[in-house]
Amino acid sequence: MREFIEQCGMDTSFYVIKGLLTLYMFENWGQLTAGEVATRIATIMAIGDSHDKNNLKWSYKAIQNSIGPNLRAMIDAKPPQHTGPGYLHLVLSIVASSNAGVVRNLVSKLQKMELKQEPQENVEIFAGKVTENCRRISGSGSAPTNLSLIVAGLFLESTVSVFQRHADTIYNEVDEDPLARDFANILAVHTRKYQNLVGANRWPPAIAMSKAIDPLQAMTARLLKLEQKKGSGNGTGSDKRICFGCGKKGHIKTYCPHGPTSGTDGGKSPPATPATPSDWRSVPPGDNDPKEKTVDGVIAK
Repeated sequence: MREFIEQCGMDTSFYVIKGLLTLYMFENWGQLTAGEVATRIATIMAIGDSHDKNNLKWSYKAIQNSIGPNLRAMIDAKPPQHTGPGYLHLVLSIVASSNAGVVRNLVSKLQKMELKQEPQENVEIFAGKVTENCRRISGSGSAPTNLSLIVAGLFLESTVSVFQRHADTIYNEVDEDPLARDFANILAVHTRKYQNLVGANRWPPAIAMSKAIDPLQAMTARLLKLEQKKGSGNGTGSDKRICFGCGKKGHIKTYCPHGPTSGTDGGKSPPATPATPSDWRSVPPGDNDPKEKTVDGVIAK
């Protein structure tokens, strides 16, 4: 918009004399009030040449056609301005007011951020979030003068005492001299301190997290241990099954730890170990075993 107006020679009506200064509205509009702009317009209409008078109308059309419908609707709700300088001052005032509201919201959001709310008090991740917010604030052109102090204050509350002392030092520096550090420098210094402490294994929140056992992992380990115990075949536990191979409780013949489950003779199982007199009744005879047994001189079937 400014470039177009200057190329077309319509910029002559945008110079306003204020005391001993001549202010150009595209650069110094913030130093001019609506009344001072109106006085400049009235002067051009009273004693200006035809070129300047036409510029008032032409520049108004040029500025009006360069803005979007939302902004135009906001301008239409204000007292009408039908000259370039008057319309420009109104546009810039509305934009500045809107930006100020956005900045206030961003600053409020920034002030509510807490390091202790970050998992493991991760300064590096927290600093990244603060950076994103600060860039939006500073990019608006309406950043508060105490932005660095606000940022420094975000790191004062930490459960890590050595880092808290470090944050206190940085805050006091900025409090005494607001120009001592900008927000980017503060965030970089805090991030380096955090990385050094983590590297030296001196960041308790991270240490505590590393020692915590994943509940699902713990449950999986317990189930695996139980399964191994169940099939261990050591004769202990609650398994009441009896092995047809060795005659002991706690497993079956397939998983018998006292002998192979299959031989080398075409996959046939080796003959079962004969049962002792004390447990022979619990062991059924094999396919080729006799159906009668003589135990202590007594024939049993």
